[in-house]
Amino acid sequence: LYNNDLTGCYADDLASLCGIADNADISSGNNFDASWEDFCSNGVISCVPQSNCHSDDWYALKALYTNTNGNNWTDNTGWNMHIAPHSNPQANCNLSDLFGVTLDSNGRVTCIDMDLTQDCLFTTNTSGNNLVGTIPAELGNLSNLTVLSLMKNQLSGSIPLELGNLNNLEHLYLNFNALSGSIPSELGNLNNIISLVLANNKLIGNIPSEIGSLASLEALSLVNNELEGSIPPELGNLNELIFLFLNDNKLTGNIPPQLSNIANLQKLYLNSNQLKGQIPIQLGNLINLTDLRLHSNQLIGSVPTSFSNLTNLNILLLYNNDLTGCYADDLASLCGIADNAD
Repeated sequence: LYNNDLTGCYADDLASLCGIADNADISSGNNFDASWEDFCSNGVISCVPQSNCHSDDWYALKALYTNTNGNNWTDNTGWNMHIAPHSNPQANCNLSDLFGVTLDSNGRVTCIDMDLTQDCLFTTNTSGNNLVGTIPAELGNLSNLTVLSLMKNQLSGSIPLELGNLNNLEHLYLNFNALSGSIPSELGNLNNIISLVLANNKLIGNIPSEIGSLASLEALSLVNNELEGSIPPELGNLNELIFLFLNDNKLTGNIPPQLSNIANLQKLYLNSNQLKGQIPIQLGNLINLTDLRLHSNQLIGSVPTSFSNLTNLNILLLYNNDLTGCYADDLASLCGIADNAD
């Protein structure tokens, strides 16, 4: 088999061939992880599964390192040993040595945190890890991943639709990058997602209606992109949602009254868009709201009397619209809100 481009390790079962007389040229001129002689003598680089280096995970991480200029990351500890120099996993591979990577008890990758904190949590007090490039589609093969945090880097290009394959993903933080293109409808397959944060990018197109099927979603932030079209009424199906931030886009149309079905909603930011029509009276059913921001749109009509039901409000911002008329007496219950001058 000599003088080819064969690579990798030797399966244990191949030890049965070690007695062949003329086998000296199996490894020469190839790129195996060790010589055939060492394998037969000592079992070196046999393909024994590494408990902390699953091959699917390794190749996905290799793609991330390659696509985002890993050699110039702020911190690439471990990656420069187990990932960068190799084209396949090595016998001494241990993915738990990688900066920003967390494994479960079975050695599978559960968290990639590249915001420079390594805590697998959402944070704003970070400078990122200087990832420059595109998000590789191979990340969609990380079947045990629960947290993917690539926030505050310099990522460009589109969001891979393959991320929709991450059935165990609970938190996706891609905010503060330069991602472009549309939001993949495949993200509607993330059945266990709790936090979906794509804010502060350059995303265009419509908000996929499929997001309305994410039954576990508690936080949705699409702030400060270039999203267009109407707000999908399907978002009203997000029964567990607490935070809905769609402000600073180019959204048009009316505010869907279906949003009033989100009983747990505490913060609703629809400001700084191009929304028209009247404020739905049904929003007065959102009795858990503490912060409601509808300012800087093109809304018409009066302030709904139903807003008198919003007794938990601390902030109500309606300025810079085309609202008219008088204030119903029932709205006097809102006069005690600290920050409601506008």
